[in-house]
This record gives sequence, structure tokens and C-alpha cells, in this order.
Amino acid sequence: MIRKLLTILAGLVIMLAAALAVLLKWALPAMPRPGVTGDFLVRNVAVVDVVSGAILPGRDVVIRDGRMEARFARILFDLPSA
Repeated sequence: MIRKLLTILAGLVIMLAAALAVLLKWALPAMPRPGVTGDFLVRNVAVVDVVSGAILPGRDVVIRDGRMEARFARILFDLPSA
């Protein structure tokens, strides 16, 4: 009985080690390029108003020079692709 439990435990440890090895080898997404500049439109995000503490869901946000410049309830037009 003990031998059977130890065999099962050893099998589980081996499977866990194999799963960990696979996860460690899993390809990670590429990091963003440093220094990428430009204007960005981020769609459908929740904006936190730090003054009032309100959370404004479903907003589109324009980012210029690394700062949030404008937020809209929903932008009704599509921007051209770069």
C-alpha cells in the first residue's frame, strides 16, 4: 500500500517537473521597443479619475508624448492605419 502511494507520488512529482520545464521554455511575447514614440489611441479602457475617485469604464484614450491627452466616451470614427 505504501509502495503504491510512493509510486503515485513519484509520478506526480515527475509530471510537475515536466510541466514546469515546459513552462520555463515557453516563448514570451516580445518586449516593446524602447523609444517608440508617436500618438496612440487606446480603446475601451477604464479610466480612473484621481481627483474624484470615479472609475469611467469604456473610454477611448489618446496618448501623446507619453501622456493622456484626451478621453472620450467612445470615438465614432476610425483612425487611419500607420
